[in-house]
Amino acid sequence: MRASSTSYRRAFGPPPALSSASYGSSSASSRFSAVRVLGTAPGRSGPGLGLGLGLGAASYRAAGRPGSRVTLGSAGLELSAAEALNQELLATRSNEKAELQELNDRFATFIEWVRSLEQHNAALAAELNRARARPPARAADLVHDELRELRRQLDLLGQDRDRLQLERDNLAEDLGALKQRLENETHKREEAENNLVLFRKVQG
Repeated sequence: MRASSTSYRRAFGPPPALSSASYGSSSASSRFSAVRVLGTAPGRSGPGLGLGLGLGAASYRAAGRPGSRVTLGSAGLELSAAEALNQELLATRSNEKAELQELNDRFATFIEWVRSLEQHNAALAAELNRARARPPARAADLVHDELRELRRQLDLLGQDRDRLQLERDNLAEDLGALKQRLENETHKREEAENNLVLFRKVQG
């Protein structure tokens, strides 16, 4: 085996030696740092928008050229603006959901209150009818005082019922306006998501 190696060296000469510099340049890997991609934000009950794509600085460093770098500044600014819009829409949607839940709870409470007042009003009216139907067992003035008190309570209950119905109508209007606002914000979010998808396709 050694004899054949010696014959090879006599015929062709020694094999070329690889220097450490040429080996380092041929084996060095290209570096690309385009770092973080922001995903969806946690919700309120609801999914995030997925608009965050933060490329702060994308740099490409080739082998043998440690000083060369390409920075995508304009893309970073546009994506930062899209991320800010995403966060604003998420915050608006979370606040609107909380307000909508609060209005629904108040609306249900007022409905139960009105129902209870109507039942109490019906009970008082039945009691008044029974008192009128009974023959007078006491003095007439005592009966008139009792009837007067019952009428007063009926009037107060009627006023409370009217006030609660007015508040219920106002809450229903506020609820409708808030639902319309939520639909508008959802439409804006969908437009922003579509714009971001188009932007990613253009950049890709």
